[in-house]
Amino acid sequence: MKKLYFCLSLFLLFSCVSYCAPLQDSLIIRLMRMNVYDINSDGSIFRIDGTFAQYGDSYSNDIDGMDGRKMTNPGVNVCLLRNNINLAIERRHTITANDTLFFNIWGLQRRSYLMKFIGLNLEQEGLQAYLEDSYLHTSAPVNLNDTTDITINLNSDAASVASNRFRLVFKMNETPVVHLTAIQGQQIQLNWSGRNVDSVKKYWIQRSSNGTDFTDVGTLTTSSLSQNFQWADPFPTAAFNYYRIKSVQSNGTFAFSNIIVTKMPEANGMTILLFPNPAKADNLNLKMDNQPAGKYMVRIFNSFGQSVMQSSFNFAGGAGIQKIPNHVALLPGIYHLQVLKPNGEKQVLEVVF
Repeated sequence: MKKLYFCLSLFLLFSCVSYCAPLQDSLIIRLMRMNVYDINSDGSIFRIDGTFAQYGDSYSNDIDGMDGRKMTNPGVNVCLLRNNINLAIERRHTITANDTLFFNIWGLQRRSYLMKFIGLNLEQEGLQAYLEDSYLHTSAPVNLNDTTDITINLNSDAASVASNRFRLVFKMNETPVVHLTAIQGQQIQLNWSGRNVDSVKKYWIQRSSNGTDFTDVGTLTTSSLSQNFQWADPFPTAAFNYYRIKSVQSNGTFAFSNIIVTKMPEANGMTILLFPNPAKADNLNLKMDNQPAGKYMVRIFNSFGQSVMQSSFNFAGGAGIQKIPNHVALLPGIYHLQVLKPNGEKQVLEVVF
């Protein structure tokens, strides 16, 4: 019976995304999914329940036929609470400042669990999401167009297992950083422009090797009213380097820029570089350096390993710039671009759309 409930929950959660009644909202799906995972002794995880909220201009914040009631199962239950009603799926109007998702979770044991937030197409200028924990009195940022993992620990304190311990709050922050690019050379130079710079106290430059776990690698204070800034990374890694800018304002609030990814050229000078990055469907280029002549095959894969675009071009050999035609509309995110060379060698580049 428990397995039956779990299967029914999976069916509801994963099939109802396609249940977008108004046509205009089905064109771009905007949602925030939250799944709870059991953590096994070997570090592996197992999904035990989940819920999500979907957003659109034609949806109402009132409970109606577009929302899905929670079907209680015998084990762990995860849902959204609205007007004292438990919802497995909540469809709401487009996010505004201080919009909040109230989680209702019960049946957890006193140990550790993983909360996985999966945002899709919720990014808008100045919007930030924070998971507020009423037990620890903490607020953790949650990505609006990517996955965020947060581990929670439950102990003998009854408050640690309170069903209403967590909520996700959306806030509209001023985002000083509006653009970020990288120029490759012996160093990687970051260039960005900002707005409302007079309210910014400091910029923190953050780097990551996987696009998720970022560390501070430099700082820059705003000592002038200049709107343009740059910083060179003297020690980039030989692998892929992900960067973002964290802007700290005078009142203590902060915001993050978009994330870029780039890679230092290979030491032997035989390289293929991609620019710009982030890229657009109509502006995707390869910088060829000391490459063999012949026919090249190009494929773009999404994060699930699915091929979403393929193309080919003939290259005369040596050095040059090759524009890659791409007429496929891609959702924002990180993709892998695979180049198959005439000699059978493959090169994979990270590209952000």
